[in-house]
Parts: sequence; C-alpha cells; structure tokens
Amino acid sequence: MYGILKLLKLHGWYRRSLKQKNMFEQIGFNETDVAAMLKYSIKDIYRACRREFQKVPWRRLVCNNVGQPKWTFILFLALHRRLQTKERIACWANLDDMECVLCEQENEDIDHLLFECVYAKQVWSKLLAWKSIRREAWNWKHEVQWAIENATKKTAQREIYRMTLAGGVYHLWQERNARIFKAKRRSADQVIKQLIREIHVRTRRVRRLDRCTKDLNFYP
Repeated sequence: MYGILKLLKLHGWYRRSLKQKNMFEQIGFNETDVAAMLKYSIKDIYRACRREFQKVPWRRLVCNNVGQPKWTFILFLALHRRLQTKERIACWANLDDMECVLCEQENEDIDHLLFECVYAKQVWSKLLAWKSIRREAWNWKHEVQWAIENATKKTAQREIYRMTLAGGVYHLWQERNARIFKAKRRSADQVIKQLIREIHVRTRRVRRLDRCTKDLNFYP
C-alpha cells in the first residue's frame, strides 16, 4: 500500500513538473533558461504567459472606478454587451414577451434598456443635471464614447461621474430585474435618490471625493 501511494505521489509530481515545463516552453523558455535565472519574477512570468493585447478604450471607466464592486461588475458586463436582456435571451430561447418592463412601449435590448427607454432617460437627465452636465442623455454608444473622452482622468469630478455611470447602469438593471422577478417597482425619482445616497456614503471614505460631494448635497 505504501508503495502505491509513493508511486501516485511521484506521478502527481511528474505531471505538475511536465505542466510547468510546457508553460515555460509556451512563453519561449527552456530548462537551461530557467536554471540560469538569477532572479525569478512571478510578475514577469505572468506577463509573458498573458502576452500583450490591445487595451479596450473604456478600461478606465471600470478599472479606475471607486464605485461599489457590484456596480463596476454590471458596467463591465454592459460594456461587453453580456447583460441577459430579452433580446439576448431570445437568441437561444423562445420568448413571447419582448417588451421592456420599464416603459412597456418597445422591445428590450441593452441600448434601449440603459439609455433609450423613457424611464432610463428620466433617470439620466436628472443625474446629468445633478452633476451640472448641461446636455440631454444620449444613446448607450454615444454615452460611453463621451465618458471615454471626458471622464477618464483622475480628478474628483470625473471620478464621481464614473461612479454615477456605473451606479446608474446597476440600478436600472436592478429595477428591471425587480419588476420581472419580484413584481416590485420604484419611480425614477426613488432610483435617483437611492443612488445619490449611496454615492455620498461611498465618497466619505476618500477625503478629496468627500469635499467634492459636499457641493452635490441635494436631489435634482
């Protein structure tokens, strides 16, 4: 029995060694190169394994976002167009009802749900006014492009805008799900007030953001 266990351990060690060897070979190293290393850096090996890829233009909207993690996660899915809207579900399942539950006027897809819906427009128009951005809410594509061009630098105002964008997308998605799965609904004003309260709570952790939100201590 002891001999069998020893063989199994040796077999496991051999498989791990072979896997590591293949990993090094994939990134252009052989056993001699590895043995000659005077300094081993996990970071360098990780970068070599990952390789270089073209960065997406909206990465700072997610990676430099100090909003709640669940906000940035939903924003990340939306930017990849991976939210399970009715349009997306209909690609592999039969749906009789394609109507948007927020406005009950048009079919639901990610562009309509997040910015083109009447309900969503009410939310975004007041959030933009709250941030003293004097323009109407555009469609999803143009809003993301505007954010990439105007809200990716590390200033307090722009960081709060990124939080507002992520939080707005998250709360619209949550309102959509609450109406479908829980038969609960909130007005646009209720969604706005909750998001603003959460932004104020979140920014209190960072002094420079807290100073900036003191000028935003109101509901639009």
